[in-house]
Amino acid sequence: MSNPLAEANLRAMFAVIDANGSGYIEAADFEHFADQVCATLALDPDTPAHAKLRAAYRAWWEQIRRADTDEDGRVSCEEYVALVQTGVAEDPHYYDNGLRPVIDAVFDAADADGSGAISRPEFARLYEAVGESAETANGFFDRIDTDSDGSISREEYAAALQGIYAPGSADDASAWVLGGHNR
Repeated sequence: MSNPLAEANLRAMFAVIDANGSGYIEAADFEHFADQVCATLALDPDTPAHAKLRAAYRAWWEQIRRADTDEDGRVSCEEYVALVQTGVAEDPHYYDNGLRPVIDAVFDAADADGSGAISRPEFARLYEAVGESAETANGFFDRIDTDSDGSISREEYAAALQGIYAPGSADDASAWVLGGHNR
């Protein structure tokens, strides 16, 4: 993949996951990220939603750790970008097997009222978990809500996040998911 926006989005995703800013991601970063999302969404540790979210992040780490070629238990940004680019290019199920379970678990946890969609306040709370302001989240929300019905469906959310890996243009919702225009 030689898409500069896709690479910028992958690097931004890496920075979000790299909880301690070490320049590497490892299992502990995925655990921290899952815990941060669970805490921000006020998920009780004994709930199925909490367990599903943590399990999805563990599975995602298992996919990503394949890039750890020197087997030191951590993955650099370059290794991460290369793995994802190769995975997307060579395996049509890469996204479905790795990130989609995380997307579904996060969506279900963020949909606090069980409506089957994420409302603007639910979305702002979710983006608080990754350190984004409510104002920034509102801008993302408007881009991701492609049918302008005032809520984000599972498919709108999944399409925007899938686009991180191969966005078509700077106008795509995916360019805004991680602040593509601002990073």
